[in-house]
Amino acid sequence: MIVRACTCVGISLAVLISANASANELSVGLGGIYHISPYADYTKDFSTIPFAHYENDKIYFRETSLGYIIYHDDKNEFSATLSYLPYEFKPSDSDKKSLQQLDKRETTALAGMSYYRHEKWGTVKLSFSGDILDKSNGFIGEASWMHAIKMGKLSIIPSAGITWYSNSFTQYYYGISDHESHNSGL
Repeated sequence: MIVRACTCVGISLAVLISANASANELSVGLGGIYHISPYADYTKDFSTIPFAHYENDKIYFRETSLGYIIYHDDKNEFSATLSYLPYEFKPSDSDKKSLQQLDKRETTALAGMSYYRHEKWGTVKLSFSGDILDKSNGFIGEASWMHAIKMGKLSIIPSAGITWYSNSFTQYYYGISDHESHNSGL
C-alpha cells in the first residue's frame, strides 16, 4: 500500500494550572488532545498528556518540548528543539479483529527548529523537525496559532494549526505493510 504525504488539521486544548509563573519558575499541568483517527473502529481518540513549563533567557521546557533559544527579541524567537511526539497506535485499543492484527506504532522523539512570533492577539509558531529514535525516520512541519487566556491561577491555551507529515512518517503511523495486509486482510 502506498501512502502519500498528508496535511492534517488538528485542534488541541491545553490546560495549565499553576501560580502565575515568571521566568525561572516551573509550572505543571495536564493537556488534552482530541484526534480523529484515520482507522475505522479505533476507539482511542482522546489522549491526556502531562505538561510542564519552564523558561529562562536561553532554555525552555514548553508542554512536551525542550528548546534552546538561539535568538529572541520582543516579538521573535528562533529555537533548536527536542520534543516528545505522543502519536501511537495500539492494536488492542480497537474492537475490530482486522485492526488487532496490525503492528503497534510507538511514540517517538523529534529534533528540529522552531520560530515563534508573539503578538497581543496570540502567538504564531512555525516548526520543522525529524524523528530521531528511528521509528518512522520521517519529518513534520507545523504552522499553528495559540493564545493564553489567564483566569487567576488557571491558564487555558486554545490552539489551532496545520501539520504536514513526510511520506515515511505517514507510512509508519498510517500505512499498512504487505505483512500486515496479509495477516489482517486490510
